[in-house]
Amino acid sequence: GALSGTIGVYNLVDDFPMDLRLDMQDLLFMNNPYDPDLPFYATVFGTGRLELTGTQAEPVIRTPEPILVVPDSRVSVPLLDVTYLETDTRFVRFVEDFDAWIEGRTPDAPEAAGVQTPQPDGPGEGQAFNFSERFTLDLLFRAEQPLNFGMIFDQVTNDAIYANGTGQIRITLQDEVYQMFGGLNILSGEYNFVSGDILARRFTLEEGGTITWEGSPDQARLD
Repeated sequence: GALSGTIGVYNLVDDFPMDLRLDMQDLLFMNNPYDPDLPFYATVFGTGRLELTGTQAEPVIRTPEPILVVPDSRVSVPLLDVTYLETDTRFVRFVEDFDAWIEGRTPDAPEAAGVQTPQPDGPGEGQAFNFSERFTLDLLFRAEQPLNFGMIFDQVTNDAIYANGTGQIRITLQDEVYQMFGGLNILSGEYNFVSGDILARRFTLEEGGTITWEGSPDQARLD
């Protein structure tokens, strides 16, 4: 991989501009584990160009042309309940002085009971942002060789479809709205079907099926 571009740190401000390009040849450029704050997790090797623009506070990651995905790459989308996705998971706080942090709270304060108060809109001093609140994504993947794609319906019971297929996928994230477009032509795979705590059955996927996305990741058309 060859990285080029500029980072505007000359003013030593927090919100500095970026204009970076990563030209890749069979490069492992994505390797993020499962995290409830992330719209998908993946291990992807690819050939093409990845661009990082915007600012440190509002970064934009995009691919001007589809990244040609190398075999053995994996992309998984956790299709969790909307209520779970909207739950604030930032209950752990890192402090320099634990005693001072405790003394600054009274028993009647919501923070003392582990309850978070609403944050104001927009960037604020000391305010943390998760991935979906901060990033804008527009990623195009083209798989001419089989890509392993997982649709995780239940992370605990492993109710999931894992399909090996070829095709093209576009993943976007803008204003905290996550969308997928494109489709996969299934060559093989498996569906681990789990119904409650009673029935679990593993099905083998045969060549000829398709998975198609036209927006919402959890509204894919499965054939």
